[in-house]
Amino acid sequence: MVFGSLKNSLIVRIVILGFIMMISFAGCAGMGSTSPDGNTDGVLLGVFHEGSQLDLAPVKLMEKQLEKKIASVMWYLDWSTPFPSEDVRRVSDAGYMPHITWEPWFFEARDMINLDDILQGKWNDYIREWALGAADFGKPMFLRWGHEFNGNWYPWSVARNGNDAAKYVQAYKKIHWIFKKAGADNVRWIWCVNANSVPNEPWNDPLKAFPGFSYVDWIGLDGYNFSGSDSFKDLFGRIYAKIILNTNKPIMIAEFATGGNGKVKADWLKQMGEDLKSFFPAVKAITWFDIDKELDWRLLVDEQTIQAAKSVFASDYFLSDPGLFGPVAESYPLRREEYISQIDSLIPPPVQRESSAIALTEDMQPLQPWISEKSIYLESGSGKDDLSAEMSFRWTTTSLYFQAVITDDVPVFNNKTEVNIWNGDCVEICIGLDENADKKREYFFEKDFQLGFSPGSKRDNIEPSAWGWGGLNKAPESVQLLISLTDNGYIVVGSIPWKSLSADFIPVKGMKLGFDCAIDDTDDSGDRESQTIWNGDSSFYSNPSQWGILVLE
Repeated sequence: MVFGSLKNSLIVRIVILGFIMMISFAGCAGMGSTSPDGNTDGVLLGVFHEGSQLDLAPVKLMEKQLEKKIASVMWYLDWSTPFPSEDVRRVSDAGYMPHITWEPWFFEARDMINLDDILQGKWNDYIREWALGAADFGKPMFLRWGHEFNGNWYPWSVARNGNDAAKYVQAYKKIHWIFKKAGADNVRWIWCVNANSVPNEPWNDPLKAFPGFSYVDWIGLDGYNFSGSDSFKDLFGRIYAKIILNTNKPIMIAEFATGGNGKVKADWLKQMGEDLKSFFPAVKAITWFDIDKELDWRLLVDEQTIQAAKSVFASDYFLSDPGLFGPVAESYPLRREEYISQIDSLIPPPVQRESSAIALTEDMQPLQPWISEKSIYLESGSGKDDLSAEMSFRWTTTSLYFQAVITDDVPVFNNKTEVNIWNGDCVEICIGLDENADKKREYFFEKDFQLGFSPGSKRDNIEPSAWGWGGLNKAPESVQLLISLTDNGYIVVGSIPWKSLSADFIPVKGMKLGFDCAIDDTDDSGDRESQTIWNGDSSFYSNPSQWGILVLE
């Protein structure tokens, strides 16, 4: 049953709400659990800090710096490990809710397990051992199995299992059933989605992989500020609205963080605190991903971030008592209608700006920079000297041309290749070649493309290159790139043959094509540290509703 379809039906809403209330009151009476202060309005604090399940000293230090207790401790385990009986007891006895992210792979052999193996029973004994271990533990614990299944980076994802969401659902239900049969009723199940589906196509809608209300206790959302310019609201607004309209389970931000340090991170933290209170009342728990990995995701990296986090979490809205997880989940359905009524202000419709591509009578041979007739200006949140760009476009009947004049304090540094070129200095362009496609669509169609253009890296002997995601998933053929250094950055000029994207596309003057662009930047780290986007938010790479318009003049 999909609750989102009830939004405009007041009568049905009342009936359903009354039914949920009866169930919830019965559940509360049966469990007999109450919170120490009766407060279920707020956000429970959690953290992942590598190795904390073995040594809680880093969590204790974080609590001392924040002057706030943490409610839950999360860690990751693969399927080579037995149930961590000693660890869950250590964490629980220290006053934290254990939260295990249980990943069905081997860290050292990541393609060793697939969903078919699980469904065919090859892992039944192992799953049963875990279930019996959890039942023997007996105390409440979170289990987050097969998270981020709507991405394409894990072997358990829908994208890597025949685009078949039903297969994921079957595996999830089977594991849940084995735990149920073993008597592990103390396990609280988190069904966890990535904030953006990759690829963002109809078959990869996360709701298609929802196993059902009786198999889920909490819904987790994962997201990171990779771009450097996405607020907490930007990261989670759209998926939050979708989940709250279609489910009746409490929401947890199960993994999140922003990179960087100093004032930039401090300001992001302050805004996060305001966003949670103002726009996300259905979010009842958060887990900070406290590690220096792709970026420096750590919460407390200097005095500014310590003071900012301390100020944010000092609020009574942020809760520390792990005993509240149960009451929060029990009371959630009673307030769901209130939460739904608040989502209209969360996601304002995107502004669709227009830019122009100037017509040329013949192709540019050889490729060379030009004086821009009309251009798009992009500027990093860190200032124009760190990263800014002027982009302009031309077209002929055979090719689309672009020029990016980029100001960058550490220019031309991308040591990645092929599908990974987004993770460094890079120009990104999204374009839809179906002029009649719905401008509000949230999924890529066949003629929607995301293109990346890397300047390469002389220090690493990496040549400039291009890659196409979306409807292409390979390097576009016959693309030409010209990279030239300037006193304060570099210039990228490129030509994209229309036929490298779609064999039957014929450009016509006056066409209005869905379009967006962004500049990715790295400095000394070698990995992308920020992304500056022309139109919409960071979901532009998979969500055409965030695009603007390119007019072929």
